[in-house]
Amino acid sequence: MTLPSERKQSLLKRIEQIQSLPALPEVAQRVLALQQQADAETKTLAEIIELDPALASQLLRHASAPFFGRQRKLTSMIDAIAVLGFDRAMNLAVGLSTSQAFNVPLDGPVGLRSSWRHALYSATLMQTLTPHVMEQFRPDMGLAYLSALLHNIGHLLLAHTFPEEFNNLNQTWEKHPSISLLATEKNILLAEHPEIGAALMRHWLLPAEVLVGIFEHHNPHYRGDHASYPNLLYITNCVLKRQGIGDSDTDTPPLKLMESLGLAEEDLTESMDILLKHQPELDALVVSLRPAVI
Repeated sequence: MTLPSERKQSLLKRIEQIQSLPALPEVAQRVLALQQQADAETKTLAEIIELDPALASQLLRHASAPFFGRQRKLTSMIDAIAVLGFDRAMNLAVGLSTSQAFNVPLDGPVGLRSSWRHALYSATLMQTLTPHVMEQFRPDMGLAYLSALLHNIGHLLLAHTFPEEFNNLNQTWEKHPSISLLATEKNILLAEHPEIGAALMRHWLLPAEVLVGIFEHHNPHYRGDHASYPNLLYITNCVLKRQGIGDSDTDTPPLKLMESLGLAEEDLTESMDILLKHQPELDALVVSLRPAVI
């Protein structure tokens, strides 16, 4: 199903014409500002996160999960940050906080439940793969995690801003899952979620690495600035496709792309095995960390 001819204007152009895109939540703004400080302290990060009680509760549940070796519930945000690691805690705070800026239907292949599962799996796998990338091309671990966590944020913006078009996309891809999601988006929206998400990243002034990661994550041929972020994210999505997760068109990353990052097939297998070992815990985290929207 396509849009009526009178509404067939690129969603990207329509989004760019909106005067009041969702604002970057205050907590995310403060965390991103803290990331730029060389002397950032755990106490300061804990205080910022605690400004949002719902976010603080989600991060405490996350840090208390067996995935991080915890056997009991944590009650201190400082302890939670110590368990998660400073960078992971910052980037999870940004990812969860930004997700809460949108109203998104829960169900469907690009609904909130599926989107958040894909985001958390992608971020976890990308962080596991990053140390295997040859040093001169290795992305920053924190920015790689954040890029993966936010790489499909275009769907959230679409759901929030144009719910009718989003529901059309969600229902159409559910009925025709064998058709490329990008092709389905192009047919229905005259735009694709990477460019929609990148438009929001520009509006929010997020780091260039994150913007490029989002904009180019379906493009295995990109070799421009910050290429290691979308390149590794493309490979991550191919590997997840082998488990039926995500929207990649293939489960086989190009050999030249793998070689350009110094990755071998055994690196992919080893990293995926680590993720699958913790799959039940990750699925539980998806439920507990799901942003509290419709």
